[in-house]
Amino acid sequence: LKLTDNTDVGLGNYTVKFYEATNRMFIGEAKTNVTGSLGEAQIAVPSNVNSVIAEIYEDAAQVYKGVFIFKSLTTSSLATLKLYNVKGTIKPTASGILNIPTAEPKPRVYATQVTTLGGVRDAEEVAFTEAGRTGTGPYEDLMLFGGTDMNYKIGARYVIGYPDVQKTSVALTTTTPPLSQPISVSPGGSVRGTIQTEDKLNLAGIEVQVYANGTKDAEDAINGAATDIDGKYSVELPYGTYFLVAGGGVTENITISAAAPIFRKNLTQFKLSGKVSVNSGGSIIGAREATVKASIGGSQGLAADNDGVFRNLIVIEGKNSLCASPSSTYNASFGTACNLNVLVDATTVAAARQ
Repeated sequence: LKLTDNTDVGLGNYTVKFYEATNRMFIGEAKTNVTGSLGEAQIAVPSNVNSVIAEIYEDAAQVYKGVFIFKSLTTSSLATLKLYNVKGTIKPTASGILNIPTAEPKPRVYATQVTTLGGVRDAEEVAFTEAGRTGTGPYEDLMLFGGTDMNYKIGARYVIGYPDVQKTSVALTTTTPPLSQPISVSPGGSVRGTIQTEDKLNLAGIEVQVYANGTKDAEDAINGAATDIDGKYSVELPYGTYFLVAGGGVTENITISAAAPIFRKNLTQFKLSGKVSVNSGGSIIGAREATVKASIGGSQGLAADNDGVFRNLIVIEGKNSLCASPSSTYNASFGTACNLNVLVDATTVAAARQ
């Protein structure tokens, strides 16, 4: 793998780590040469390896800068990537100027490489830069490698009055690199609230993710945030209708609009108790030492007692999925059972406790 600047001068001080692409087995690493074949990192690959992942790190801090995939190896495969300075401006889609603050958090332009590597390297930032403090939010020095299949998502964060925005599938090739990348931001609002226990104790560090209606996969989240030390969260969003997931609990029908740019939703963490039973020979008996779980992000494996009774299953307000798995020792012939979309809120919990 050869790394150059945009004038074809080889770049030293990079480390390239090579992996077999199918099983992600580490093959070895090499530094880009500073003499001889300037900018090249070379390694011998076993003859039965057909494709290789090459991860690029900038020395000396070993900062991750991207990945290249050799899809069909030959006896002397060589790929060249050029480092480009991508620049542009952040502009509102409607009239108006940006309010660029002087304090943190400052507007930030970032790039995430788009690959076919699943969760391994798809969602990792490879470069970022700060936006300028003028009405159009200029930025530069977003340093990205260009070449075959070098595609990026480029976005902006922390622009006051505007939600985070991301441009998808920006191809950065060595023949016609799109060095100018304007970013349009649309007005929006936020969903805000506090997450507490039933005793009104604030809960810090609870992840809150917001999704557009009709989406479900984790990578489809529009935006997210974690609660602070006071249990408060705020998620910036474009105008639209969404659902929110906090600790596995789902809250639906969250609408952000020009007429109502702030949607407030406080959430409560509950502790549930109950009983898991099985039908054994026509008799309903407690499922001894069954394992009870709430939705993903909720309680992770709470054990029932000898009578199948469980206590203090932690769930956060919203629609939850509650599942019970029998003990392999006492009820091995039974399968897992789930109650889906169980609404947990102050009313339903109070009714269940009566």
